[in-house]
Amino acid sequence: MTSDTLITVIQTATMLAFFMIGGMLLKRKAKKEFSRPIFFFAMWWLIIGFSTAKTVLEKIMVDYEYYGLHMFLLYLNTVLVFAGLFFLLYYTLVIFTGKEKTTIPFGVFFLALLIMILAFIVASHPVVVTEAGGDLAPGSIDYEIEMPIWMITVLVLGIIVPQLGVCIALYALFFKLKGQPTQRYRVFLISTSLFLWFGSSLLVYFAGSAGGSGAWLIIKELIALFAGMMIYFAYNPPTFVRRKYNITGLADENEVQAVREKGRATGGGE
Repeated sequence: MTSDTLITVIQTATMLAFFMIGGMLLKRKAKKEFSRPIFFFAMWWLIIGFSTAKTVLEKIMVDYEYYGLHMFLLYLNTVLVFAGLFFLLYYTLVIFTGKEKTTIPFGVFFLALLIMILAFIVASHPVVVTEAGGDLAPGSIDYEIEMPIWMITVLVLGIIVPQLGVCIALYALFFKLKGQPTQRYRVFLISTSLFLWFGSSLLVYFAGSAGGSGAWLIIKELIALFAGMMIYFAYNPPTFVRRKYNITGLADENEVQAVREKGRATGGGE
């Protein structure tokens, strides 16, 4: 099995894991004040699942020498990813602070970044590479104007640094949650997952030449898959974890919440 094939296999598994996590979170019966953050958190995983699916789909289309969707997917994925980044930040900030207003400046910031990157894409007249033999592989996007270093730096740091800051805040929340084993367990796994996700992306940026090696790309994809599985186990802990540390799984929470909703509907209160 070649490294490219292995990467595609890992990406496919990661894509399925992300879609599964997003669907699982959409079904979560959360309290009213947490319903929007949970919905946005679910959308984040569905969006990055789509982004991963886009990568796999483009490889398949290149194999069949079809390039008609590459440009459309470029714009769609760019918009969705920035929306997803805001959704993720919204979730973590509201969970940490309990205040939705804290997300407004970040929403404006991500919107500005999105406008900047879309303006650059349009101005650089991108074309899809359809022939092999050049510097870029078929299916890649070739830009007439090379993105300046300052813009790359602003994008990378502007996307990753706020998320890493939120991870640190979530770690701080972990130590504040006394006597709440389930919440501590989830906060720790979620913050660690996000830290691995964005930390590895930051490492790719600063590693430079190492980011293009086949071995590093495999490691990067494995980190993404591992980060996704951590989220899954955050809400579906193994049996021995539930028993030993008194952790409640998502299925149990949904069942309890359904009983409460039924009680309120019939006038029985909580």
